[in-house]
Amino acid sequence: MKIALWGYGKYGKKLYRILEEYWKSEYEIVAIYDKNCTEAYVGSILLKSPDSIADDFVNGDFEGVMISVYWESLFYEILNALNEYGIPIVRIGNEADFYPADAFDTVDDAPFKIDQEGYDFHIFKKIYSICSLGPLRESIYLFDKAGKLIADHWNTFPSKDDFFHKYNYPVRFECHGREIVDFGGDWCVLAKLWSSNYSHFSYESMDCVCLLEESGFSGKYVINNAPYCKELMMLYGIAENRIVTTGELDPDKVYCFERLFMPKLLKNDKDNSAPVLKRMSDKIKGKLTKDPEHKKYPHLLYVKRIGSRKLINGDAIASEYGFETIVPDELPLIEQMNYFHNADIVLSAHGANSVNGLYMRSGTVIMETFGRTWVNYCHMAAFHENGVYCLPVVEGPIFPGQRPGKFLDYTIARTNIDAAMRAAFKLAGIDKNA
Repeated sequence: MKIALWGYGKYGKKLYRILEEYWKSEYEIVAIYDKNCTEAYVGSILLKSPDSIADDFVNGDFEGVMISVYWESLFYEILNALNEYGIPIVRIGNEADFYPADAFDTVDDAPFKIDQEGYDFHIFKKIYSICSLGPLRESIYLFDKAGKLIADHWNTFPSKDDFFHKYNYPVRFECHGREIVDFGGDWCVLAKLWSSNYSHFSYESMDCVCLLEESGFSGKYVINNAPYCKELMMLYGIAENRIVTTGELDPDKVYCFERLFMPKLLKNDKDNSAPVLKRMSDKIKGKLTKDPEHKKYPHLLYVKRIGSRKLINGDAIASEYGFETIVPDELPLIEQMNYFHNADIVLSAHGANSVNGLYMRSGTVIMETFGRTWVNYCHMAAFHENGVYCLPVVEGPIFPGQRPGKFLDYTIARTNIDAAMRAAFKLAGIDKNA
């Protein structure tokens, strides 16, 4: 099949090499497009501007396009353009390549069981792995000798047909032909899609750590290279020599785990994971600084979000109600936790920063704000389990059929804030006029 690539950055260059090395018998790359192109050649192929891609397809230069960019927003921008032009999308893999855990060999002499409501648990024998192509190598594909992929490592996440991370395989598993590195002993792989995000790692990996450690697991963990992943595990009590990051793995090599332990939350059920996350956070809270007189850490805390999805009038709200402001990005992880742990009321825009509500004290209040185009109550079950009152404050009405705008900034109306503040101060037992 004659195909074109759209995108020739770091990700595109690697995908080009992979296709040439492992898929040449099925795909012939005849064109490469990139918006930042110069009049340069890749081998014998001229690197061209995407402005000509529709005409080139009509002229029969290629049969379909493989999108070779990593960043999700740009991927969907290109996807929409190709759909508009009527150009077929080419992917290396598909949903049929992923198999449920029951389809793989498991150990006969399991050292322990995990019997937690809402969770499944498997211990696999001889499972191979390779890192994804992204710059963070944040996710890992797990597969057996026959090339079947373990769906349970991925199915917490969206499985839409156009969900590109899942299907753009870095290698052809059934005949990878690469150096195999044996990892003997017991392992748990927590490098999943989006696991470089503090929120996803906290909710979708730390519960697994808690369940395994409580059961007596003494093996090693593979986690994403983002520094707070390792910091969080070490705060929980995992020794550094039991942690391997994806930054230590070579994406050009295949790693074979002798025994792979996999606790798995079924159906992404936040209600069932909440008690596990409480046990996890309780252990970490025992290591945090206590400041009951608020000499360093304020009792009214505004957590300012930078980047996208900001609360535009957050500074004005904080000033009016006497909240002190922090920008979590400027603080070490444990200091972020300390601020949340000592606060009586926290005002925070929805996002990864809100996860630190897990480390607040029972009876305290977190006010989480949302723009009307992106309302996600993913934290509420875990906060409730911890005895923390969670008050969602939404910009305004959510209209039926409204298109989500995940990254839009927003302003909360005065009436919404006033009502929420009255409730928050009452729940926390604070006289707001004092």
